[in-house]
Amino acid sequence: MATAPAPASAQAAPAAGAAAGAAPAVPSPPFRCGTQNTTNQDGYQVGPITLTTAQQPLANYAPSVNSFLRGVWVNVAAGGGSGGTTTTFVGDGPQSALAQVAFLDTQQRPIIQVTGYQLAQIVNKYGGYFTQGDPRADNTFTAVSGASASGNFNFTVWVPLEINYRTGVGSALNKNSSQTYTLAMTLNNIAGIYSTAPSVTVPTVTVTVFEDGWWQPQAADVSGAQATQQPPAPNTWSYWLQSSYTGLNGAIQEQMTTGLGNSLRVVAFNTYDTSNSTRATGETDFPTTVQLVYKGTNLKFWPKTLWKTLADRAYGYYSATADSANGPENGVYVLWQFMQDFGLEPGNGLNYSLLDTDQGDQFQFLGTFNASATMYELVNYIATVGNPAVLRSQR
Repeated sequence: MATAPAPASAQAAPAAGAAAGAAPAVPSPPFRCGTQNTTNQDGYQVGPITLTTAQQPLANYAPSVNSFLRGVWVNVAAGGGSGGTTTTFVGDGPQSALAQVAFLDTQQRPIIQVTGYQLAQIVNKYGGYFTQGDPRADNTFTAVSGASASGNFNFTVWVPLEINYRTGVGSALNKNSSQTYTLAMTLNNIAGIYSTAPSVTVPTVTVTVFEDGWWQPQAADVSGAQATQQPPAPNTWSYWLQSSYTGLNGAIQEQMTTGLGNSLRVVAFNTYDTSNSTRATGETDFPTTVQLVYKGTNLKFWPKTLWKTLADRAYGYYSATADSANGPENGVYVLWQFMQDFGLEPGNGLNYSLLDTDQGDQFQFLGTFNASATMYELVNYIATVGNPAVLRSQR
């Protein structure tokens, strides 16, 4: 038999402190709802600097206080060159104009430490930060070579801290002018940029840095809801560091170590031939088939031809010419699967697919090198405070 409804006097009263019929509390909006992106020339410009036979350390750059630092842009421009003979760049040129790039935390420990080529053509091109990440495909990129060419060049690279543009996770707190970050760069020598330098006048180089960040949100948004005051998972750091493996020849089985104990986002292999130090020959040296084993399970066991094919499809690069705009990089092979879980593009993710590792985990590279080579393992790994699962709670 149906039960009659309780009389009004017996029905539950509104919770204490809440008026009957009151609207529910509005949740705090995400950090990105209360902030805007800022990009500013920060007063750092060095040059024009005359290239010499020696590498030249550049003056260090310390970002100005800007609330939250996403990263910095670096433009490298060379002008005034002239050549009477044929001018050619080395295989890593002209991005090799930056011999080394290091971004240091407030304790002067490296967060990023790479060569200019690695920053441009691995971190920028394959790091999942942009829809189109290849600096060679920028409409401002130049590298003037050939008969009587000037050898002038221009390129722009991104030095990243932030992991995800949608949430701002990884952006660094940057509010204390007495505890600053440091960008340290070294300008390469002539031979590190040109295999045949301009014969009349070697260009001079100017380096300019632009700071990129988020402004501090207001205390409340337009609805009156308390605004989220910082990016999610604060004190999360995104590192780009590397290890090298020399004299690889014939069948090898190498334990990969960089980043273990953290969440891996990108793993890239960058190979140079021992005899001539080029990636072009390093491409030939690189194993025809590669097996990557993680904790006893094949992560990948594939020919390098399929590896390149799938990379081109993932990133949308379409040129068949190596070391060209939107083409493959000689001697470079990238694992992007750890940052692809939301959209089809690498980097468009929710951090679901990060490879969480422990120190001492088995992570092995197996293959047969066709000649003696040096291989760099360049790893983007994420370190956060507490359980790494906090990275997966972001939307």
